[in-house]
Amino acid sequence: MRLKTFTASDMSEAMELVRSELGKDAIIVSTRNGDADAGGYGVKVTAALETAITGSVVYDDLAGTDTEDVLDTILECLAYHRTPPRLAEKLLNRVRCLEIDDTLMALAGALDCEFQFAPVGHQKLARPLILIGPPGAGKTVTAAKLAARAVLDGQAAALITTDIVRAGAVEQLGAYAKLLKLEIKVADGPDALAGTVGTLPAGGFSVIDTPGINPLDISGLKEISTFLEAVDAEPVLVLPAGGDAFETVETAAAFASLGASRFIVTRLDTTHRLGSLIAAADAVRLKFSEATFGPYIGDGLGPVSPIFLALALTDQLGEAISTLSTTEDTS
Repeated sequence: MRLKTFTASDMSEAMELVRSELGKDAIIVSTRNGDADAGGYGVKVTAALETAITGSVVYDDLAGTDTEDVLDTILECLAYHRTPPRLAEKLLNRVRCLEIDDTLMALAGALDCEFQFAPVGHQKLARPLILIGPPGAGKTVTAAKLAARAVLDGQAAALITTDIVRAGAVEQLGAYAKLLKLEIKVADGPDALAGTVGTLPAGGFSVIDTPGINPLDISGLKEISTFLEAVDAEPVLVLPAGGDAFETVETAAAFASLGASRFIVTRLDTTHRLGSLIAAADAVRLKFSEATFGPYIGDGLGPVSPIFLALALTDQLGEAISTLSTTEDTS
């Protein structure tokens, strides 16, 4: 497969370049965000002419012949995912403005215009990440996945847990840490967390796991806020896919009030509908960061991009998940 890489200021421009040079049959292999403000590229897209899944009926059906066909297909997809009508209409208006006659590219461009994307990626952290979210969201596994990726990148990683309430929580993270040849650090209160973070070497990749908090429990939210106030760390929401859109929005709003500005999506492989996630990102203005799937800490983690979301929303979740582990190849 011959790959070609395109760089542009944003996803919409990149999609136009792909379509112009490779045609409507091009497949997006990977995307990567850059820093346009620093004089670099805004987005880098790697595309290929050969389809990743031979004979994919779903993908062939998505090749719209005109803008109205594209709009109808996208509306049908958004309705299937139980997207709130107001958000669906906003996205359709974006598609109308783009005037792209390819469903996948049009939807990706609309998502790029409407949402923000801020992956953790492989970058070094200026400060630790502290994962917050509702019970059962997958924070502990996500913390381990993030640390594993850092270790594979050759970074000095640290795993800290404040979850001393849930039975087996410390042991679970400890088992993951052992696999990574890391020593888990346990902080049983805000002061202990501050002391532990203060001992971490500069320039490392540190992830702090926290107990699951009921978003309706005001006292629980106040308690977790004391940990956030004790350290200079970035709160990142861990939010499971699936569920009612309005409930998910309220959950996201509760944790955004604690300072979370981006979120990691979990349980991608356990649901068919993702409307709740884009509803939460829209209502609370959260940035998409990473997505996870599967129980294995060495895999199943990658950045969310407009192409990833477009694939997932057009009934190509398997293809979207495959992009999480795709590395860029420009040879």
